Amino acid sequence: LGMLGGDAKEAVPALLEMLTVEDVDRRLAVIESLGSIGSSEHQAAKQLRGQLSNEQESVRVAAVVALSQVIDEAEQLVPILIEGLRDSEWSVRRKSADSLGALGEKAINAVPELLLLLQSDDDDDEDLASDALREIDIAPPAAVPVLIQMLENAGDNRRLRFFALHLLKKSGPTAKSALPVLEKLAEQLDGRSREYVRRTIKEIREIPDPPSA
Repeated sequence: LGMLGGDAKEAVPALLEMLTVEDVDRRLAVIESLGSIGSSEHQAAKQLRGQLSNEQESVRVAAVVALSQVIDEAEQLVPILIEGLRDSEWSVRRKSADSLGALGEKAINAVPELLLLLQSDDDDDEDLASDALREIDIAPPAAVPVLIQMLENAGDNRRLRFFALHLLKKSGPTAKSALPVLEKLAEQLDGRSREYVRRTIKEIREIPDPPSA
């Protein structure tokens, strides 16, 4: 059915009834078919979302993939994928991060959660977060306090410092609240690191202020 794509949408009700089967392989096949059909029906998305709480890791991974195919609106999909980032299994977090990265700037509201993973002690979580953040390449104003904290706690972690500096430049005029921390950081660093901080300071100062009401 999945190979038929949208032409198989009349089979969606029957497939949804089959989501309750106990056999994991059959359930995975149903989820994959729903994703391939790409039905945007509310009921399909609702029942697929319910699979995110399934005890089987493979079912949760498949549900993330299918939901990314079924839900067209980023406003609806991003909160679901953020939920996936909090899953106990790395494979589910990985697939959720990949799907967020594929959304690009539309996944801006997931940046704070990805920043938390970027600061994880788990190297694999750091990698999945950095990959997604590169694709999203923007940060909401609400992420600025987190980015400032990252700068203060980065120490010798160049990757953390790079992402904090890069995303501050992408977070709008709110980033100007980070200037005192950046100026202090520029005094502490040397060489290329100092030059990058100085360039960041210059770019943030040049961000236009929002128009007055």
